[in-house]
Amino acid sequence: MTEKNNDFESLSRLREIIFGEQMAKLEEEISNLSSDQKANLEILSKELNTLIKEKEESFRQLLEKQKAELENQIKALEQNKADSKTVADTLRKLADAIEGQGE
Repeated sequence: MTEKNNDFESLSRLREIIFGEQMAKLEEEISNLSSDQKANLEILSKELNTLIKEKEESFRQLLEKQKAELENQIKALEQNKADSKTVADTLRKLADAIEGQGE
C-alpha cells in the first residue's frame, strides 16, 4: 500500500511539475475573466438604467401630449354641444314664431 502511495505522490509531483505553471495561468485567466464579467455587468446595468429612464421620460411626455390633445377634444365637444343647444333653442323659437303667425 505504501508503494501505491509513493507512486501516487510521485505522479502528483510530476503532474505539478508538468502542469503547475499552466494551471496557475489558467486560474489567473479565469480570475481575470470573472473580473471582466463583473465590470461588463456593471456597465450593462448602468446602460440599462439609463435606457429605462429615457424610455420612462419619453412615455411621460407622450402621455402628457395625449392628455392635452384629449382635453382639447373634450373642450371642442363641449363647445359643439353648447353650439348645438343654441341652434336648437333658436330653431324652437323660430318654430314657435312661425306657429304663432299661422294662428
